[in-house]
Amino acid sequence: MKIAAFGDIHMKAQAVEVLPPLDAFDLVIVTGDFTNFGGKKEAKEILEAVRKKNPNNILAIPGNMDHEAVLDLLKEEGINLHGTGVTIGDVGIFGCGGSNLTPFNTPMEFSDKDLWSILEKAYEKVKDAKLHLMVCHTPPKETGLDKISSGAFVGSEAVREFIERSQPALCLT
Repeated sequence: MKIAAFGDIHMKAQAVEVLPPLDAFDLVIVTGDFTNFGGKKEAKEILEAVRKKNPNNILAIPGNMDHEAVLDLLKEEGINLHGTGVTIGDVGIFGCGGSNLTPFNTPMEFSDKDLWSILEKAYEKVKDAKLHLMVCHTPPKETGLDKISSGAFVGSEAVREFIERSQPALCLT
């Protein structure tokens, strides 16, 4: 299975337009932040830009900069991975959008306890798959993926612990 994955578009449809053709991929995964504090209307514009590149086989999670309405849109479109999972062939794909708590008070933040619960619920849907692919907007704590310009690590301990426990073949973040 060939997968294209990207995120943090932040309402810049032109960023999607400059991507190479995505129709050669079996699946496109958007890892969150369709918007920059936006809602359904703004996210729909980005989703339409993605669909111009690949009209089929899209899965997505909201990011911490997306309002709850973006999650509603992903559910309505049948492409949501937040708190759920799907199995495609031998691969169980499950996800968690949003982020751990930040000092920035972004629209979709969860406690580490809640992130763990969301991941558990999602993993339960795909636990019997041969391979597991975890899609999580917030990175695991202290992995370098979560290091910001100040040098601080801002990722989620729960995400890191969940990876260590469940050992997915790959985590997209």
